[in-house]
Amino acid sequence: MLRTPTILPERAWNTWSARPLEMVFLPLGVRITPLAYSTHAGRATVFPSGPALRLGRHALDGSLVEAEAEHAGTRLAWTYRKPDPYCVVGSWRSLAHGEWGLRFWVNMCLSAECGSAVRYDPAQGAAIVKIGHRFVALASREAPVQVTGHASIEAAAEDYERNGYFDTRARSEAAPVIVLRFNLEMMRKGVFAACVADDRALAVGGARGACSGTPADENLARQTGHFAGCLDAVRDVMAWNTVWDEMNGRVYTSISRNWNLAKFGGYGVWLNDQLFHTLLSGLLDRGLTRDNLAVALASATPQGNLACLLTARDAWVDRTQPPIGGFIVWLLYLRLRARDLLELAYPVLARNHAWWWRNRDPDGSFLCSYGTSDVGEALYKGTAFGARNESCMDNAPVHDEAAYDESTRCLTTLDVGLNSLLALDAEMLSAIALALGKPEEAARHAQVAERTRTLVRETFWDERRGIFANRLRSGEFVRSVAPTSFYPLIAGCAT
Repeated sequence: MLRTPTILPERAWNTWSARPLEMVFLPLGVRITPLAYSTHAGRATVFPSGPALRLGRHALDGSLVEAEAEHAGTRLAWTYRKPDPYCVVGSWRSLAHGEWGLRFWVNMCLSAECGSAVRYDPAQGAAIVKIGHRFVALASREAPVQVTGHASIEAAAEDYERNGYFDTRARSEAAPVIVLRFNLEMMRKGVFAACVADDRALAVGGARGACSGTPADENLARQTGHFAGCLDAVRDVMAWNTVWDEMNGRVYTSISRNWNLAKFGGYGVWLNDQLFHTLLSGLLDRGLTRDNLAVALASATPQGNLACLLTARDAWVDRTQPPIGGFIVWLLYLRLRARDLLELAYPVLARNHAWWWRNRDPDGSFLCSYGTSDVGEALYKGTAFGARNESCMDNAPVHDEAAYDESTRCLTTLDVGLNSLLALDAEMLSAIALALGKPEEAARHAQVAERTRTLVRETFWDERRGIFANRLRSGEFVRSVAPTSFYPLIAGCAT
């Protein structure tokens, strides 16, 4: 019955879903969903991502989660802590009131993705759901004002909006969603807990014991010294945006959890954003590093390239993004000494590198342009804008003089940034191949790196302006410059 058996217990309770304040026990698909209702506004909310939610500290394993949530002028401080991997303790505290507390309701909803019925035991004051041989119990420190049952979270919100809070018809002790209802007049502070166990009594006892006690204060280690606090910010951003991809059954750090449903229909992976997440994960958590790298590499196409963008609604397989994968994987290896990351990435990155020379060097000059291949059915395929997507600088003025050549499916500019990164990518692939005991492949990559460095140095230096710049294939330098003018330095092309 475990829907995600590879999730370690320490990470099982976490903010995995599209709802930032929803706690999910991922192996069982059990959800604790906060729901608030304002009588003044006549609206209910599950606190979606947006300006009404101020995200705070967030441990990667979910052992501490802090946020402030606002609805119709009422503001709540929200906290989760985990006394042990199978138990989560949550609390709210009112910070500001937008109306009389009796008319603002805070609700804790217990549900399971498998659709199992949740039952409320009034004698024990706990909502309980059984999945396979396991039980999950939700209890509160103070008794709820009333307990209601609904077909879904959306139905619970609709019940409030249609009938208000002064209604008892939805009372229930068994339903797909059981809701513990509280108001801010009676409970300006609230504590609740959920516990997982292989016995009903143990689950209920664990939840009741956890919510009646005082949770230990989780003091996350703070970065001190030079640039104090920066690493803490990286941790919080990574943790808040690390979610469960329901469609593909995997953990990944999303570009923004705001976009997962609204923009992408469920999930979205921009290649280089995913690689940046991989690099940032390497500062914090080796397991998440591998998860994020695997997601980036999973975008590989049968043609050889890593796809520019994959979402639930589109697949930009006709283009890729600048080749930074080798550089990032080698940096991670230097930090972590994780040979398994090299073994995982090298074959895919080597194929991606070879793809560039086959598909983006139409005249055999050993210099590449951005383009869009004749494969797939993606938005912007076969257009100048689609080709610019490949640069990660879609609307940069540096592309203004670039035309799209339909015969070559490439832009008419040679890009200094792209070719510098290709030189760097070849150098990194050479280092990776050597570390993996592949000296012949290392030598071939090293030759490509040196050839490309020489051509970048000879082709893109504009003596008149004293800067590296893009060139039209006809020979003229492009007027606009960009940060990519400095990429020859990182690739070792400059004298």
